Amino acid sequence: MHLIPVATQEECAEVIQAISKVFRFTLNHPHPNTGVTNKEHLETEVGQLKCMLDLLSSKWELDSNAINRSYDLKLMNYNRWDKQHGVLS
Repeated sequence: MHLIPVATQEECAEVIQAISKVFRFTLNHPHPNTGVTNKEHLETEVGQLKCMLDLLSSKWELDSNAINRSYDLKLMNYNRWDKQHGVLS
């Protein structure tokens, strides 16, 4: 069974959905039934995704150095883009 990769995919989708709700209703808008804000919900989903990414990395023995290099490169590119265009802050 491929529980870890499937659960990771599901968590990715839940983060996407939570971000969409922020755009649709704003960050601090509370859910009408639970009172949980979109920010709180997003924080929960991001935490769950980070957990699944760690489990997936471990299960598939992904190279943490390669992941960190990719992370650093992405951050550098975003920072460069922001300095040039000032739209990411």
